[in-house]
Amino acid sequence: MSDENEFEDERNSGEITPKEAVDVFRDLIGLAGNMTDLAKEVKKTERALINLETEAKITEREVEKYRALRDIAITEIIQKYSKMDKQITSTFDQRRLMIEKHFEAIDKAFEEKNYDLVNSALFNLTEIAKSNPMKFFMEESLENPQKFLLSDNVSVYKGM
Repeated sequence: MSDENEFEDERNSGEITPKEAVDVFRDLIGLAGNMTDLAKEVKKTERALINLETEAKITEREVEKYRALRDIAITEIIQKYSKMDKQITSTFDQRRLMIEKHFEAIDKAFEEKNYDLVNSALFNLTEIAKSNPMKFFMEESLENPQKFLLSDNVSVYKGM
């Protein structure tokens, strides 16, 4: 029995048996294998995150490019609208002025009892009224849209 007590004393002293050492070694090998697999997964996840970050940067650059293109397009549209608005306003102002001048001529012709001038002014007034003030815009814009939109010509009334 003293041998058994001696064996128990050795165990209690921190020594392990060969079988326990083999078991611990096997556990360590298993843990090392698990750590290797875990390290591979971490590396794979790290590469995936780097790829996502790269794609996010590319996407952000593309978004910025499209925002810039949008802003350029909006600016061009506003400029073209402004130019056409000026041209249309000028066209209708000139048309109004021509109509007013014809009415003045008609009134003066009536005062002077010049009925030939009344007829002529009424005929011309009718022609102005029949004409399409937008015809020029339609013809010009269909023939050469770029030239029309880039033209600095604001006084474009081509009526009578």
